[in-house]
Amino acid sequence: MPKFPRTEAEVLALIEQMIVGLSENPDFPSPPVSSAELRSLRDAFVSSSAAQVAAQSAEEEATDIKQADYKAMTAGMKADLKYSEYAAAGNDAKLKIIGWAARSPNTPMSEPGQPLMLQITQHGPGEVSLQWKRPDEGGMVAYYVVKRLYQAEGEIWTPVHTGIERNAALTNQERGKRVEYCIVAVNKAGESTPSNSVIVTV
Repeated sequence: MPKFPRTEAEVLALIEQMIVGLSENPDFPSPPVSSAELRSLRDAFVSSSAAQVAAQSAEEEATDIKQADYKAMTAGMKADLKYSEYAAAGNDAKLKIIGWAARSPNTPMSEPGQPLMLQITQHGPGEVSLQWKRPDEGGMVAYYVVKRLYQAEGEIWTPVHTGIERNAALTNQERGKRVEYCIVAVNKAGESTPSNSVIVTV
């Protein structure tokens, strides 16, 4: 049994054959959808397809116009702001009138806040996957460090993974060990308070 075509071009080619075949062949006297009805359906599809192409073209043109208008608008704003800074001679009160006060002085960067809700998402022999949420306070995070502690070996936390994502898939972990993991967030100001820890036997 033939398979119904998948592409629009193949479907249109098939419907053309069906319209001619059903209308001229007496072996198909009463099809559920007559050749005339198929022709109407075809014409409606061809019309809507043409309308879609025209709409896409118009949308692309409208996007180009919008981008050009935005560029012109921002260029005009920047020119006026530069003029206003000169005319106001650095007077914040005057610049506030047009919504353009002087920039606030740089503030020292602070270390990130504590990473939140560390959890184990999957584990198996020698493998463990971790996931956590970003801090809800503190400075911006540059990267995260996963630290590991073998519970039978004292309080020595060892970095085992560094990355910018809030998840880590650790492989080649020493099997049969009871291990504790935690996360610290890091930026130029320093390390955060460690996250909650999770314990697993790998």
